[in-house]
Amino acid sequence: PTFTARRSQEPVLTPLLVGKSLTAPIVAAFSSRGLSTAFPDILKPDVIAPGVNILAAWTNGSYKIVSGTSMSCPHVSGIAALIRAVHPTRTPAAIKSALMTSSSILDNRNRPIKDAVTLKAADPFPMGAGHVHPTATINPGLVYDMGPEDYINFLCGLKVYTEKQIALLSHKWPPCPNSERSADLNYPSFSVVKHRNVTNVGGKNAVYKVWVKSTPNVKVSVEPHTLVFKKQHETASFNVTFQSKVDASVSAAAEFGEISWKCVHGGTHVVRSPLALS
Repeated sequence: PTFTARRSQEPVLTPLLVGKSLTAPIVAAFSSRGLSTAFPDILKPDVIAPGVNILAAWTNGSYKIVSGTSMSCPHVSGIAALIRAVHPTRTPAAIKSALMTSSSILDNRNRPIKDAVTLKAADPFPMGAGHVHPTATINPGLVYDMGPEDYINFLCGLKVYTEKQIALLSHKWPPCPNSERSADLNYPSFSVVKHRNVTNVGGKNAVYKVWVKSTPNVKVSVEPHTLVFKKQHETASFNVTFQSKVDASVSAAAEFGEISWKCVHGGTHVVRSPLALS
């Protein structure tokens, strides 16, 4: 990388890497992991970000080197702030969608990111959608957007909170006229869900075709196979069908795949979402 002084257009520092570079990123052994026992229909974690040996400013001192999710979170928060600066009207859900669908599952050697616990390729439970890719989040192509009503319906569908508790958030009564299952939240990852909406935030006249990486024992089908957007901010829907290839008693282990929408006209976006089935 090249660094430029604030008042100069000429590079003032060009680091030179000497020796063998380490494989990165790798999911740290202490990183928070899924699945979520409270809400198994929502795949967690969302993403991973730098959080090991982070050099940063510190109170009562010039700097400190710290590791942890508290170091990883500011990286994601900073990226979210950059997205909001470029796209001031993007909702929190659209920003999270961009963070997730544009993330990377490959390391600096173009190999699958590994998990430090197993030393094997990380699956969505330790890694979520992947490692954040800051520049790719600005132009994700499609986003899975949501509004307040979607979250209220999600809480209603959990059957965990009383209507009085939910009304404190919704400010209306009754708060749950159309309860939905938690799996129906328009989230940019899939667990046991059949319906999703995506909004085109790329160029007009865009065409996306689906690519599915099915799990070994579950057939994953998406309809329609093609999404056509004539204008920006247009929304399209698709259905996902999961069909078991074996008896449920054969394997109780979780299986993983992914669904990607690849832009074949009007751009080069690849909107990828992880699948976790159990």
